[in-house]
Amino acid sequence: MNVKPAASAPPASPLSAQDLAALLPPPSLWRRMACWTYEGVLLFGVVFMASLVFTVVSQGVKLLLALLVTPGALSTPPLDLASVGASSSALPSSPERELLQVWILSVVLVYFVFFWTRGQTLAMKTWNLRVTTQSGQALSTQHALARLVLSWVWFWPPLLVALPFEMSLAARSAIGLAWIVFWAAMSLLHPRQQFWHDACAGTELIQTPPLDKDPKDTKETKDTHHRSASNTH
Repeated sequence: MNVKPAASAPPASPLSAQDLAALLPPPSLWRRMACWTYEGVLLFGVVFMASLVFTVVSQGVKLLLALLVTPGALSTPPLDLASVGASSSALPSSPERELLQVWILSVVLVYFVFFWTRGQTLAMKTWNLRVTTQSGQALSTQHALARLVLSWVWFWPPLLVALPFEMSLAARSAIGLAWIVFWAAMSLLHPRQQFWHDACAGTELIQTPPLDKDPKDTKETKDTHHRSASNTH
């Protein structure tokens, strides 16, 4: 009795970016907030390093200008800190503060746009998250800028509420924390549990599998493969 060999299954067509994003589960709220907190810690380091670079460069420029104007500036006696009056300040002058703020904002903008257009920041890699467009594509620079502007909704509402009132730092912090909890919880009302500023920006967060797992190897696809194997027997 001749047994015909089973016909080989046609090769599976590669999944589109939208299909792949649909297979990946939406991240849980606790994972997104853990990533959000870790992102803040890393961002503090980025801002600190940017401020340090600005301080070193600005001091070097001022020293160079002083040498050009007064060649004997290095031979002047050091400043006696005890003689510094109460009206003086160790903080930069007003033009320097404005330049420092512009510099820090520029560094933050470049940081997020650079990493978001590549899918993940360092914190998102740690928590296996990726930001894409709602069609599953990589973010363009315009999408990244829109997401960055809209993400300020985490901070602006409590700041605007507390601005007209005289409040202690603890009271302002409590209002800010309450708003963050409220805005995070609002994502549970989204069909895919996305933050609403992501929905407005046309972006979304997806949970990526670890590097040693196939994105298609989800529970649903495993069940499908199991049922198809049972039907063949």
